[in-house]
Amino acid sequence: MKQHGKKSAAALAVAVVNFADVKAEPPEGMPERQAQIWREIVRGQPAEFFNTSTTKAMLGDLCRHKATADEISDLIDKFDPAWLAEAKGMRRYEWLLKIRRVETKAALDLATKLRLTNQSRWQPAGAATAAAVTEEEAKDDASPWMQASRRSA
Repeated sequence: MKQHGKKSAAALAVAVVNFADVKAEPPEGMPERQAQIWREIVRGQPAEFFNTSTTKAMLGDLCRHKATADEISDLIDKFDPAWLAEAKGMRRYEWLLKIRRVETKAALDLATKLRLTNQSRWQPAGAATAAAVTEEEAKDDASPWMQASRRSA
């Protein structure tokens, strides 16, 4: 029940903490790069988004796959094109590309299952409405005044 009138000093001294606003922290022992990815993802979602052990486990797997894909991409970026002249270099390059594709697909699948991607947030009816609006905007862009404003920009 609410108290009428002025609040006492004791009532004012009590701090009210809303634990629903506490964001999920990375699990202990998670490597720093994966923990950084975790924090980036969690920062973009409401506090209660990752409130179950299942979603936290899936998020951990997503962070592992994303970190691994990033590491493989770094190796691919550092790959010397001269190495492709030899069969061994070509096999290694193809192997790195295959691993990156597997890790990226795994990360994308988890992101979709966690409903982090736009595709996973749209219902077919909503997507159709958005597509219709985009078509209308494209028709509007064909109007003479829109074309004139683009020329002047």
